[in-house]
Amino acid sequence: MGLAVCPRCFFSTLQQRIEVLKEKDEGYTIEFQPFDEETNQPFVMVVITPLMKRVHQMVPHSKDLAFLDSSSNMEEYNLRVFIMVTHSICGVLPLGLIVTSDETTDTLTDAFQLFKSSSSAFSFYGSSAGPEVFMTDNCMELREALKKVWPSSTPVLCIFHILQQVWRWLHEKKNNIELNDRVSLLLNFKKVLYAESQEALEQQYDSLICSDVATKYPNFCKYMDAVYEDCESWALCYRVSLPMRGNNTNNFCEAQFLVIKDEVLHRQKEINVVGLLDKFTLQLDDHYRNKLLSVASGKFDGIYSARFKGCSKRNSAGRGFKRPAVKEQTTALENVVTIEKNVFIVPSLSLEKKTYMVDMNTGTCQCSVGLDGSPCKHQFILWANKLSDGVNFLPVFSKVQRQMFAKIAIGSSMPLDLYEGLHDRLISGPEDVSLSKENLVVAGEVH
Repeated sequence: MGLAVCPRCFFSTLQQRIEVLKEKDEGYTIEFQPFDEETNQPFVMVVITPLMKRVHQMVPHSKDLAFLDSSSNMEEYNLRVFIMVTHSICGVLPLGLIVTSDETTDTLTDAFQLFKSSSSAFSFYGSSAGPEVFMTDNCMELREALKKVWPSSTPVLCIFHILQQVWRWLHEKKNNIELNDRVSLLLNFKKVLYAESQEALEQQYDSLICSDVATKYPNFCKYMDAVYEDCESWALCYRVSLPMRGNNTNNFCEAQFLVIKDEVLHRQKEINVVGLLDKFTLQLDDHYRNKLLSVASGKFDGIYSARFKGCSKRNSAGRGFKRPAVKEQTTALENVVTIEKNVFIVPSLSLEKKTYMVDMNTGTCQCSVGLDGSPCKHQFILWANKLSDGVNFLPVFSKVQRQMFAKIAIGSSMPLDLYEGLHDRLISGPEDVSLSKENLVVAGEVH
């Protein structure tokens, strides 16, 4: 394992470094369990910086959805580093880091219990039961440990990893799947995964198993039966009522390891976990701080997801929406009904006599796109025309949201009036650089 031969002074040095950090800022929550070879006690460390703590306390999405993934090869003992993050319009925001000496179920259970006990006073926007949804890859040890520590949370799997898992199985030589049949089998499995209802899921699965190609391979049918038993964790039809906010992959975590290894470690290993702790608490924190301050100061020209700018052209569920034309927005605005503060009835743009309730407080809509908390065109109409602020769009018009991001970044902020935006229109997206009429909609008027 490596840590077994580490001198005892190693852990005393780590403890001293933690004490120095806490003297500088009492907001640090850093706890560790030293490795003990005699009792077979694994090494576990939990790192929650003051910025991460404020994300827990101030970002409502942290109680809805958390992403968790791990990587290694960051220091000499190749310890596993887990990062827990949540969704936001600024991009991913961190909830904490966990370092372990291995990935057994018992070790991960100890690690998550330490995380839970260390953060009980502020975790997940006040939700002591944990976030409503945890998204992970298909690691059974990780999933079992999460279930033990946060039994109320719903575990879901990254659909990319599921598709990758099936693709790898199809390409394993021992399974004897002919090259020409592999693509067909994978495409039919994707139809199962993307089924819009449970009935459609069953029909697509039956079609897959009974297809001429699948019946040639009894081992494939047996493998599919095993995969299908866990369909509630990967089939999209089971996520309709969950606050997924359009996220069905674990790319958020994958991107953070790219940041850590490229921007923080510069593709080099740290000497030990003490040096790794310094990188996490200083340089990694700076990365998130700069991103938050950029949004707080009104610099919206950075790289943000197009759906948070309201400029996505895609129209598939959970993948963005097509921005309504000016005429469609004007017609819809004439028929918008206010139910209560930031809650509206918005007419459908495509179906007559069809309306949707839109709650801008939570960023949800009754339409198929906005049902899981994803931004949709009905929320866009309300936000773009300044009828309400929106948690699913960049705070172009909201000084309150911009002040909040500043507080998350540095723990304090300037007076609220200083965050008043200079924009009286929508920022242009990457596909409409010129100031067209469509992106100059304000309160239903064209400038």
